[in-house]
Parts: sequence; structure tokens; C-alpha cells
Amino acid sequence: MANLPHHQVTMLKSLFRRRLPQVDGRIYLHPLSQPAAVYRDAWGIPHIYAANRRDLLIAQGFIHAQDRLWQMELNRRAAKGELCALLGPIPLRTDRLARTLGFGRLAAASWDHLPQAARDDLRAYTAGINAFLENRFPLPVEFSLARHQPRPWDVLDSLAYGRLHMLSLRYPPENPDTLPQGIEVNQWLLDGLAGVWTNPFLGKGAQDGAGRGSNGWVIGPERSASGQAIL
Repeated sequence: MANLPHHQVTMLKSLFRRRLPQVDGRIYLHPLSQPAAVYRDAWGIPHIYAANRRDLLIAQGFIHAQDRLWQMELNRRAAKGELCALLGPIPLRTDRLARTLGFGRLAAASWDHLPQAARDDLRAYTAGINAFLENRFPLPVEFSLARHQPRPWDVLDSLAYGRLHMLSLRYPPENPDTLPQGIEVNQWLLDGLAGVWTNPFLGKGAQDGAGRGSNGWVIGPERSASGQAIL
């Protein structure tokens, strides 16, 4: 902002400040069955205290929306192949890849097979996100810059992004997928997979020998309750 006129700097600072999340006081959220408390430590990390699991997940969804709604919007659009509707033609390659791999379809299929407890958790988390949207709290400034109003969150949005995230953790360029013999795929799709890590909307690839997968882990069968390996 150093090269901007002083009045523009002042205006931008005021705009950004008004969009910061509320971190003190009381907020009424109708989905909660009992009061929940959120304490933010010196690093701004929220710590949630709730009377039951459902209220905990509602509060978590609300806090995620407070802190990361723009990132969440990009993530669900990247997973469902809807970035071009928001950003124009630049992410067309990303949308083609996401729709061809069918993260949205996989999310719907996953929902049909989830146990009831997992469905309840996702519904509670989603209710927290939508409570933020329904109460018309100030949106992150990126929404104003893009002139975009986000639609309500859906349980399938979370599942679709989960599928996209699975791809990002399992496909480093030095370990390309090998297709079974007889499986045909368009060449542009192979090119898209090979270049996925250079795409600004699907993640950055390994550079200078650095790998990906900060959340990648494995548990040996001797340490799991089922006796099976967990990847």
C-alpha cells in the first residue's frame, strides 16, 4: 500500500477492519441446543467448549466460516468444477479436471454409504457454516472484490472437497498413476493430471526435492483395532 494515496490506504484499512470476525462478546446461533464457548489464544487459534458433540461441530463450522469462508468457497468450487463461474476462464483446466474425475458425483455416492453418525456430524458442521451466512455477518473482503454472494453450504460440499484433498495427497508428480491395461482416457486428462501441481487452484507441486502431504500418515496393522493397515 506504500504507493497508494493516503486516503486510499485509509479506506482499504477501514474496509479490511470491518470484515474481521467477531472474537469477543456473545453471538446467538439458533442451531445450538446449549451455550458453547470459544476461546482464542494468543495466536488466534480457537478453542471450542460445548456440552455435546453436535453443538461442538456446529461451533466448529461457524468458526471455520468466520476465519476461512473465502478459502472454503474456492475449495468447494475447485472440487465441483465451478471456479470459472466465479473467476472467469483462467481456471477452465481445473474445472474440466474436477468434473471429469467427478468429485461431486463421488461425494453423492459417499453420502449414500456413510453411517448415520457421520451424517449427523456433517449436518451439524454444515449448520454452523450456514448459521454464519444466515446471520449476515460481514463476509471476507474477497467476496466484495469478486462481487459474489456465497450460496448456503451443503454437506456434499465438504465431501467433494475431501475427495479433491485425497487426490492432492496421493498424486505427487514423481509417482504418476498407472492405468490398468484396457482403460482408456483422453490425453488432455493425462496432461491435466501431470500438470495438476502447477495449477494455482489445486495446489503447488513438489519443488527442489520437497514432497507433499503434511497430513499423510500410515498405521501398521499391528497397531489398529481392526488388524488392517490404515492409510
